[in-house]
Amino acid sequence: MIRRIGLLGLLLLLSWAGQPMAASLDCSDAGKRLWSRSDPQVNLSHIFCGEIGRNGDPKGFHSRAVALPTGAVDRVEDGRHHGGETYDGTVIYSNGRRKRSTFYPDDCSAEAILRSVLYAYRNQTGDHPAWGVLGPSAPEGAASDGGGQGDGYCRDARGRPFEIRIGTIRRRGQDAINTAFPN
Repeated sequence: MIRRIGLLGLLLLLSWAGQPMAASLDCSDAGKRLWSRSDPQVNLSHIFCGEIGRNGDPKGFHSRAVALPTGAVDRVEDGRHHGGETYDGTVIYSNGRRKRSTFYPDDCSAEAILRSVLYAYRNQTGDHPAWGVLGPSAPEGAASDGGGQGDGYCRDARGRPFEIRIGTIRRRGQDAINTAFPN
């Protein structure tokens, strides 16, 4: 019996590991926070779904890896940008409010963004003058495919890392990444 349960657990784990993270993110409930299983944990809702605070303030939404609309975000109005570069856009939230947001390159998958956020956290280069800390999205040097995310990290179109700004909070007695976006 224990052997069957262990095998079933292993099969479930392997089947989950093969699924792209963006496909498994359910952003339909704007009030539900989704956290990564990484160490430290990352607020996936803030980065990929957008959030509406208790007072109605719009927060987050830094990647288009999850299809719109989400529970919190209706659409994004942006100027000119290229898929392999970071950019700013105006996010229109489901409550009608708007805010400017900085976006990861559209070429970056949710998995690559999460990996880059964790890399930036573990390889901090210093404090941001206003708040938070800074770190690179990837190790120095070009990705193996000459750009994008050939090594699993989010990079710009020329294969270079870019700076990520990170804000942390205490969650369950440990540091957790509440926000992370291109600086």
